[in-house]
Amino acid sequence: MSCSYFKKIILQEREVITIMFEISGYKINTLIYESDLSSVYRGNRSHDFQPVILKILKLEYPTAEAIARYKLEYEICNRLREIEGVVKA
Repeated sequence: MSCSYFKKIILQEREVITIMFEISGYKINTLIYESDLSSVYRGNRSHDFQPVILKILKLEYPTAEAIARYKLEYEICNRLREIEGVVKA
């Protein structure tokens, strides 16, 4: 199964276009946070309806520094996964 999230692009004329992307296996429900570099969504995994938070990089070609930062974020979350209430990575 594939699911979608939406990315807003503001053109020079201030017109907003919404472009749809799909992430297989997930249903995205709500945009939680958006920055210049990423968007964070609340959703569910399709096969078991497990609640998930998805952080999506906005840059088509992120820098090595940006990738390293997000990998470190993942590693920190993954190390804390045994603590109740902490987001599982």
